[in-house]
Amino acid sequence: MELSDGVKATTRLIANNLSILAATSTVPNLIGNDYIDAWYSIYSGYFQIGTVTEKSNEIISAGKVIEQVPAPSSIVNSGSAVDLVISSGPINSIRGSYDGIWSSGDQRITFPVVKGKIPSFALRPSNGACGTTLTTTTYTPPFSISGNSFSFDGHSGTFNTNKSANVVFKYTANGPFCSGSGTVSGPVTKQLSPQTITFGHPPTNMIVGGTGFVSATGGDSGNPVTFSSTTAGVCTISGGTVTGVTAGSCTIAANQLGNANYNDAPQTTQTFTVGKGNQAIGPVTCSPNLLVGGTCTLSASGGASGNPVVFNSTTPAACTTSGTNGSAVTGVLAGTGNCSIDANQAGNINYNAAPQVMQSFNVPAGFGLTVINLNPAGGSVTSDTGGITCGSTCSQSYASGTAVTLTAIPVTGYQFSGWGGSCREYGNTYKLTMDAAKSCTAKFEVFKKKRRPSWRGLLSQ
Repeated sequence: MELSDGVKATTRLIANNLSILAATSTVPNLIGNDYIDAWYSIYSGYFQIGTVTEKSNEIISAGKVIEQVPAPSSIVNSGSAVDLVISSGPINSIRGSYDGIWSSGDQRITFPVVKGKIPSFALRPSNGACGTTLTTTTYTPPFSISGNSFSFDGHSGTFNTNKSANVVFKYTANGPFCSGSGTVSGPVTKQLSPQTITFGHPPTNMIVGGTGFVSATGGDSGNPVTFSSTTAGVCTISGGTVTGVTAGSCTIAANQLGNANYNDAPQTTQTFTVGKGNQAIGPVTCSPNLLVGGTCTLSASGGASGNPVVFNSTTPAACTTSGTNGSAVTGVLAGTGNCSIDANQAGNINYNAAPQVMQSFNVPAGFGLTVINLNPAGGSVTSDTGGITCGSTCSQSYASGTAVTLTAIPVTGYQFSGWGGSCREYGNTYKLTMDAAKSCTAKFEVFKKKRRPSWRGLLSQ
């Protein structure tokens, strides 16, 4: 807080004489005094001004002493410093501070401008030439503010990028020995109103791969509250929707921009836990159909952990298997739904283990079909069902009544010369019905060029 030159001169005079004063003095009670009154009391009591600080106070008006050290009535050495805490009034109150000698002519004053508040000034000028303190004059100039524009004592202006501008108003001071009038000019600083952000309840039961929602209310600037994730490796956010990425602590930051009347809101964060995600195993299938003595291939989809789905037979007397996708099940004992396969998938740091899935399969008795290729170098035999592909000898089991078509395919330079065994045909395909166990042979031989009749040869000459 600035003092006039006259007050400063008196201060130096008193300070220079402190060495001749009494050894100890009683500290006066300065609480509630104006700063200028407290100043006079301190120096007239043979003390010095120590540190002077300001603190907002919702009850005690601005410019008055609210704390002092040493405490009132303390007996201390003469010349000791007395520290003061001066009220700056309620938060966002308006109070002017001035410097220079208050006499006729231009002086300088700095004060904040707060939306919705009209400033008033208690001028207590001091004129060194008068040698006295002039009477306090309170002045409330016409004042209005709208956005970045203001009107002050007939002076209109616009706040610059630093939210400040210059204003001028008149004052009159009267004292017992002299009087003065003039103008006070200086910067006006626009104090923007604060904003705060308050989060709603955090999302519950957040898991990896799952979503939740966050919400927050902001200040009066009208700008939206925006969200961002400060832990993108754990969670992401779009709008107000949070998605779990990995297990851990997710922190969401909320921000709100200000405008001509409001500051940006301080960033606020909300932290919550993202738990492990869940996995599920899809349908367990086995293809082709399982038969006694035959096999089928297992398959099932799993969750996002990346771990394989592992199969195990719980009925080894009916069927056997072990392994992951692509493993074979072998039928052992005929029955309806008597083959039971369990499917499991382990979890990891981000996913729980999948719940176990059990699948049952029928194991029909079936009949075996054996195909013997008598000349594998000459070709191969395939079936339209059951997966037979024979270079030499192969077999497959079929349920009773299954229709099977065998096809003989010779390679270049060979021809198919006929079926044998349970198959009795000469064509390249043979159809049979599996009503008993059957065995078929297939014969390939080197292609033989047919001779043309002699009479055709004569005709061609």
